Amino acid sequence: GRAFSGVSRWRTDNISNARAQGVELATTLRGRASGFDLRGRVGYTFLDSEILAVDGADAAPSPFKVGDPLLNRPRHQWALDASVARSTITAWIRGGGRGRVLAVEPSYGSFGGLFDAAGYGVWSTGASWQLSRQLEVFGRIENLFDREYEEVFGFPALGRGAMVGMRVAARR
Repeated sequence: GRAFSGVSRWRTDNISNARAQGVELATTLRGRASGFDLRGRVGYTFLDSEILAVDGADAAPSPFKVGDPLLNRPRHQWALDASVARSTITAWIRGGGRGRVLAVEPSYGSFGGLFDAAGYGVWSTGASWQLSRQLEVFGRIENLFDREYEEVFGFPALGRGAMVGMRVAARR
């Protein structure tokens, strides 16, 4: 209780009243064709959010305006994951992204102003080969098309990266 009282200077701020409504859709598909196991998953989110006036007022606290979307909440967001496997080899591709969002300057919060952070779409791919029950070799490429983007405003994501490795499973 009291031992940690006053340790943090971090405080939360309540922007205003808000409304959020939307829909999330997702489906998973599995199948087999010509000896290949096929799997896929697709997801989409539509979110309509809005800053409302503070109780008893006709405005929201500065710098927000009534009608602005909530911070860091994209109107559109999507994900796709697909894989194909045959015997001991599996290949996959993943994609995901979002539309633009309302964001704040990361060092100063809302006092630094509001910004439109760009939307993005990013893809990764990889494959693996199960050599034995305990040994698998894999490779993957993250950010396949070397897209410059920021998941969170002010924090650039890494560029294209590749990894090759081996997984070893211990017996139980």
